[in-house]
This record gives sequence, structure tokens and C-alpha cells, in this order.
Amino acid sequence: MWLVYLRFDADANKKVSFVRCANEAESREVLTVARSLFPEALAEYVRFYSGRTIQVKDAPNFADEMIYDYGGFLRACGVPFHQPGQPWK
Repeated sequence: MWLVYLRFDADANKKVSFVRCANEAESREVLTVARSLFPEALAEYVRFYSGRTIQVKDAPNFADEMIYDYGGFLRACGVPFHQPGQPWK
């Protein structure tokens, strides 16, 4: 399981997203999409790997709509879903 942390800074707005991915290819694609669609706003990112499933446990002040799975992140960005490992266009 992979987790991608993305922080976007646009004007005075800061948004943080977490994206759960099944494999490294999906995590790389999430980062590619974020870099391509939001090059100025993407302030920082981190990709994490775990040998186990990653579950949200406590997020009392974090908006639920900013925690995605791979397909949900692509849909939120308006990117059509395709097979992992194929280049994003």
C-alpha cells in the first residue's frame, strides 16, 4: 500500500490531500497528475510505502473530501481513469 501526501498553496489557501494507492505505479501517477495540473500550487509532497494496508484512524480537523483513493483523486482532478502503468496524457 502506498500513500501520497500533497500540499497545495494557492494565494492564501492551503490544502492538504492524502491519496491511498495500491502500488507504486499509482502513487507515481498521482504525483504526475498533481505536478501537471497544479505546478505553481504544489508546495510539497511525500510518497509513503507500507507493507500493510493504511487506514485513517484519527483526523478530527481534516476534511474527509481531501482523503482519496487513487481513482477518486483522478476523478476529482478531471483525469480519465486508465490502467496503471500506462502513461498519463
